[in-house]
Amino acid sequence: MAPGAAAPLTQHVTTSRGDTVGYDRRGEGPAVVFVAGAGPFRAIDPQTTETAELLAERGFTTVVHDRVGRGDSVPEGRVDLADELAAVRAMIDVAGGRATLCGHSSGCAIALRAAVEGLPVDRLVLFEAPLDPAARGVPE
Repeated sequence: MAPGAAAPLTQHVTTSRGDTVGYDRRGEGPAVVFVAGAGPFRAIDPQTTETAELLAERGFTTVVHDRVGRGDSVPEGRVDLADELAAVRAMIDVAGGRATLCGHSSGCAIALRAAVEGLPVDRLVLFEAPLDPAARGVPE
């Protein structure tokens, strides 16, 4: 974070499936939504927050959220892929309606599925994807 800059206040949105998702939005410009792996959430993932801050300083809108069932994101019951996709859609909406998705670990699979499902995804940035190119698919 730039010296003297205030940390964003956590905001919340309710997804189309009724889940409450906590997120931080920074900057203005082309949007990047971060989709974390299974374990991390904002309070214990300073690297993602730092990356989002650097991008925001360079003219991007960044959104870092707690996946449903983690941190400040409260589920309305059992969490499934549809809940995760609804959360990603809500984050794309708060970012401005279209976004690059930056997925890490299992967040890569969610980001890929979001693009396949036709969410307004401009690009995908995926790292440490737990995907086997030789596999013929993963059962839901």
